[in-house]
Parts: sequence; structure tokens; C-alpha cells
Amino acid sequence: MRGASLTDTVGDAPVLLDWPVAFPHPCLRPFAVVDGVAEVPAYRLLADEQLRELGDVWSAGPAGGPLAWLELLGEQVEVPARLDGEPRRDWGELHRVELYEPGAGEPDAVRGTLTRWGWESSGPQGDPPPGRAGVGR
Repeated sequence: MRGASLTDTVGDAPVLLDWPVAFPHPCLRPFAVVDGVAEVPAYRLLADEQLRELGDVWSAGPAGGPLAWLELLGEQVEVPARLDGEPRRDWGELHRVELYEPGAGEPDAVRGTLTRWGWESSGPQGDPPPGRAGVGR
């Protein structure tokens, strides 16, 4: 990337690494999942045009991927980035995650054991945030 390395740009930075880009970028820190709660990534790194579809399929909501909840939480804005000496080469894309509700608190994880019958339901799923109807469902 021009003027800075990718690790300099994203910082110490939780990153959603689309599957094809995780291998060539081992220094980036993937977002953590602790007690079943995922850390919200600050960035998403997408593959080049040839492999981008693989990343989209892997991370898509219908496949159980992290885009199911990330698209409900925020918007992905492309960060302009080019390779030094090869400005026309498609190396991939870097997107910054801008949350719809900045500063919203992290969820509290409740640890313990709970036994439920297979036919039990904890109730209906809540509505998505305003203006996001149908995304991820």
C-alpha cells in the first residue's frame, strides 16, 4: 500500500479477514470471539476481484458467516489503498466499519448451564434497527 503497510493502516486492528486473504496477511489480528460473543471488527479485508466471491460466500449471512451481524451493526466504507509501484494492480480492498450506533455498549455474557427441552422457545427474534429491515435475514 502506498505510504504505509497494511498493518500500519489498520493498527493493532480486530479485522474481518475474508477467507482468501487470511493466508497472505498473517500479521493482521482477526476479530476475537469470547463466550460466543464476537468482537466488532474495525476493518474488513477483501480479496482481489478473482477471489472476492469466495470471501463473500464464506462470510455471508445465509452461510452463517459474520456478515449476518456485521451488516446489521454498521456500514462498510472503502479505504482507498494501492500497492507501491503497481497502482493499477487489484490486490483487494480494505473497508472501515462505521457503526450505526457508535459507543453502543458491548453485551454482557452470562456464563452458566441451562437445560431446555428441544421444543422450547425463548421468544421471537427482535426487529432489526430502523432502516435495516430484511438485512441478514
